Amino acid sequence: MRIFAKIVLSAWIGTAFLLPGIAGQDPDLGLLLEKAADYCRKLEGAAFDFVCSEEIVENVDFMLAIKEAGGLFVVWTSRFPRKVKRIYVYGYQCVRAGGKMTEKRTLLQEDWKRRYEPEAKLKTAIFVYGSVLLCPAGIMGKRFQADYDYEIVGRDRIRGTPVAIVNAAPKPGSPETTNLFGRAWIEPKSGDILKIEWSESRIGHREVFDQ
Repeated sequence: MRIFAKIVLSAWIGTAFLLPGIAGQDPDLGLLLEKAADYCRKLEGAAFDFVCSEEIVENVDFMLAIKEAGGLFVVWTSRFPRKVKRIYVYGYQCVRAGGKMTEKRTLLQEDWKRRYEPEAKLKTAIFVYGSVLLCPAGIMGKRFQADYDYEIVGRDRIRGTPVAIVNAAPKPGSPETTNLFGRAWIEPKSGDILKIEWSESRIGHREVFDQ
């Protein structure tokens, strides 16, 4: 199976923009979680060839980099701006077969210049991530659900499809984990997870976001 799509990522994680609410009663949370877990089970066992255009926008503050380097003395001038916006566009491919997943990227654009760099690595300074296609399983998978508290926090539409917005938060007192947590946009009838928003605390270099 080959899937074509577009992923847009940003180094600044904010609140999702919600469309006007959907009239009606919230779905049963327990049933919704059962359906979402079944969706994750199918996702984890699926074989696929996913191809998309991946656009990353990263805002870099060089003062933070200087602090981590030991506080070098620098005089900023208009020729050397403190903050820089970086843009990267990759051709992204993710193949899963035989239980093994492989990710490949071809760099197509760096800032405003066109590139062609096969087998490219992520050039981001602070934004680190991987295996994003399996993110739903880390939040809604059956084996993880006992570790989280879930709550329906709103309703929305994605391309005309009604969805319930479910917040997943680690249970109080639970041990530290590297698993994702955040929110999922779930289609109530099928349990399909159409959108994920995860906490920036699960993105590499969290300390930079905190600063």
